[in-house]
Amino acid sequence: RIKAEKGAIVCRVAPSFIRFGSFQLPFSRGDVEGVRALVDYCISHDFKGQIHPNDSNRYMAWMREVVKRTAELIAQWQAIGFVHGVMNTDNMS
Repeated sequence: RIKAEKGAIVCRVAPSFIRFGSFQLPFSRGDVEGVRALVDYCISHDFKGQIHPNDSNRYMAWMREVVKRTAELIAQWQAIGFVHGVMNTDNMS
């Protein structure tokens, strides 16, 4: 470097480090059981008390909740003027 520059450290803070992208690899390989196991893990660890793990409609309930939370998060970011390409599968949980 020619001179010292200001910098920052970015830290992810989330109740879970499972990202949307975590589902892409097993899905792309046709690994339905792998996707199902990951969703079941998310339901039992990240949605305790919200979605019952034995509910026959748990996958649909989980998907609706994920879509709702994601839409609310993006709306909140946009409400303060943040619109950026980092809202992708690697960075959304």
